[in-house]
Amino acid sequence: MTARVIALGEDQVSQLRQLCQREIDRADASRVDAIDAKTVAQRVAARLNARKPAHALLYCASVEGIAQIARDALRGRHDPPDGEATAEQLDAFGSRLNERYSLMRPGWERPQYVRREAIPKTEFSAKVLPMLKKRSEAYARHYDLAKAWNDDR
Repeated sequence: MTARVIALGEDQVSQLRQLCQREIDRADASRVDAIDAKTVAQRVAARLNARKPAHALLYCASVEGIAQIARDALRGRHDPPDGEATAEQLDAFGSRLNERYSLMRPGWERPQYVRREAIPKTEFSAKVLPMLKKRSEAYARHYDLAKAWNDDR
């Protein structure tokens, strides 16, 4: 048996993105402490299959393909673009706080997005803050390199 690769069209990707967003909305509404892209993808695939067994979209995108769309949706949901922070996300300095942070814990197969309030203070200090510091330092280095490049041209 030969495997067929089928490219998704924009409409199909859009449909899958909407279904992923709905699953993330359900998780957020029910205040689920942690959710990962693979779980979102499996729930979307199950819903598609429940509506119509062997749904055409499942032939076009495996759970892994849907998981990538779900990862993008989770990143977009929990790291909104500048200027789109809600009042609850703003700290005293006007910066944005994420609703969820990606964490890896013992026993988990993959990182999950965990609600900020569900992360114990010690774990937040040990895992989240160093990750944010590392990212900010990387952005600062990138800024310095880009500025130097721009100044020299």
